[in-house]
Amino acid sequence: ATAADFAAARSRARMEGWDAILEIRGVLTERKAILQDLEDHLRARYSAIDEAHDDAVAAAKSRLDSKRSWLERIDPITAGGNFADLVANERPVIETGKALVEVHEAVRAVESERRNVDGDLNQVRLRQREVFYSLLPS
Repeated sequence: ATAADFAAARSRARMEGWDAILEIRGVLTERKAILQDLEDHLRARYSAIDEAHDDAVAAAKSRLDSKRSWLERIDPITAGGNFADLVANERPVIETGKALVEVHEAVRAVESERRNVDGDLNQVRLRQREVFYSLLPS
């Protein structure tokens, strides 16, 4: 093989490296967009569940209003805390509270993964810069 053949092979390998980096960057960019869509969906779901939780708390307070009056007559000092415990132990309040926690954890996991993709994209950009300068004629 001649020096020209080696130079052509080296150039071809460099270009393939560049193409691979562009493909990785495209995959990471797409992944980031998908994660952002998922995060937006989860945040909307969280808002809906939060409203349902507020409604469940309000309904429980309304349903237990007679017990509140009774608790205030017995011991006005602890009545507020005891009533809050009664409301918190209602099944709809517990269920929506658990759902809020689950969705919140999912949002945090997706945020974390999206930040990881941002870090990966930064590394790809740095490597892209390095490869670009290696492609320049000496």
